[in-house]
Amino acid sequence: MRNIFAICVAAIVCAWASSARGAYIFSDLHPTGHLDSAIYWAQGSQQVGLISDDGIATQAALWSGSAGSFVNLHPAGYLSSEANATSGTNQVGTAYTATQSHAILWSSTAASATSLHPAGALYSYGYGVYGNQQVGRVDTMINDEVVVQAMLWTGTAESAVVLNPAGFRGAQAYAIFGTQQAGRVLDANLDGFAAIWMGTAASFVNLHPSGGYTESLIYATDSVHQTGQAIIGFEPHAGVWTGTAGSFVDLQNLTLAGYNRSAGYFVSGDMIVGYGDDANDAEHALLWAGPSHTLVDLNQFLPTGYTDAYATGIGSDGTIYGVAYLQLSDTEFEPHAVAWAPVVVPEPATLSCMALLLVAGRRRSVR
Repeated sequence: MRNIFAICVAAIVCAWASSARGAYIFSDLHPTGHLDSAIYWAQGSQQVGLISDDGIATQAALWSGSAGSFVNLHPAGYLSSEANATSGTNQVGTAYTATQSHAILWSSTAASATSLHPAGALYSYGYGVYGNQQVGRVDTMINDEVVVQAMLWTGTAESAVVLNPAGFRGAQAYAIFGTQQAGRVLDANLDGFAAIWMGTAASFVNLHPSGGYTESLIYATDSVHQTGQAIIGFEPHAGVWTGTAGSFVDLQNLTLAGYNRSAGYFVSGDMIVGYGDDANDAEHALLWAGPSHTLVDLNQFLPTGYTDAYATGIGSDGTIYGVAYLQLSDTEFEPHAVAWAPVVVPEPATLSCMALLLVAGRRRSVR
């Protein structure tokens, strides 16, 4: 009888462990007193994005894993701002005046804001940061034409290095990790093609996939893998590369049958997060995990009242961050910064010990 009980206990423990793998616990990081919030990037223990009090003007925001950790990064003298990336120590984004946008660098406080806007530029945008380097976009007037430039900075406006390769009309850099920058180049028709660089315009590598894709771009890199989207038949498809055009894998074709569109927004090793719109145009926060890109729909972990969602970053502990929409009425939805924390499953040896302890407890209770 005791053997039967032990087997049952072991089966229950193993079944729990199996069901818990791939499970996530949802939490809402929306700061009290604000109307809207969103997380655009996560790195290490930090998350960045924005908040809004009126649904129009936004303010750059920083979190450290909880709603109570929220820090307002909005720099003085600007009408609106947003933080687009963090290295875990420094943050980069964009702040807006009445007539211009300026790339901004922070060190975790509003007072630390530094403008990266080059002299003479029309507009600038900060999109990515790693260590003491930042990337983004600068629009400049050259020969009576607005030229879009992919830009690499090292902490100051004067340090700007243009990454635009010869033969293209423009470029944009969206991400940086290690010595690699990623984004897209623009041809004469302003069609975009996925691109990576290694610090100079001459190092440009075109990652645009073959097979009928008309445009592509990269939103994130971990220096080995890149993720973003490629457009085919007017539909953007999430994809992943490993440094060459031929390495491209269409994640929508692989895992999202019946979906209308998708994108990968963040990559860390073999984990990619982003979104997909299903056949009803409902937006799902998605995780592709492992070498086979196993799909996890994070919407299944949303509490009642939350509808569409998308995922934008992964913390050092595996927590996934992004945005979910809280439904206030039939026509009103409020975006909230949110997190999905992975359920920690004990190792097999620990599970065995749990089963033995339960059996031992059972034996004591029947004496």
